[in-house]
Amino acid sequence: MHPGDLSIAAGIAAGTFCSGVFFSSSQMVIPLLYKHTPQVQTGIFTKFYWRGFAVVAPLAVASTTAFGYAAYVLPSYRTELAVAAALSLVPLPYTQLVMAKGIQTLIKCENNAVEQEKLGAQEILRLLKSWKANNMVRVAATGVGALLGLWILLNRKSSPQAETRL
Repeated sequence: MHPGDLSIAAGIAAGTFCSGVFFSSSQMVIPLLYKHTPQVQTGIFTKFYWRGFAVVAPLAVASTTAFGYAAYVLPSYRTELAVAAALSLVPLPYTQLVMAKGIQTLIKCENNAVEQEKLGAQEILRLLKSWKANNMVRVAATGVGALLGLWILLNRKSSPQAETRL
């Protein structure tokens, strides 16, 4: 097996797992917080967010690196693999550029009754729902990156091409 194929497989695995973590967060965890008090919502969200960050950031970097290496050693699929790598990395800047303000607000409210009261229960709920919706962008980016990697790997298996760079 070509080293590029192994790298693609690693990118697919990391990207799929990352996408799954994002999806399950949005569909199975965050909605459970909606009917709780702001104190419970912000406390659980903060712990959940940091635990998730510890898992998905390395997965996004691993997937990006794997697809990037494959793009280097498989020049005939360089463009497609570069796109897969870029899609795998999307969650990191997207979180910082689009989601960070809401995340920081929720974290600031953890164990802080004054901040919770100032913000209000409806605004905290809105921020949680916004996080859930924005998280689906991260699901899509990492999922499409992994699917693109799978398409490339299957295409290579059905019509193998000699690659010269190792």
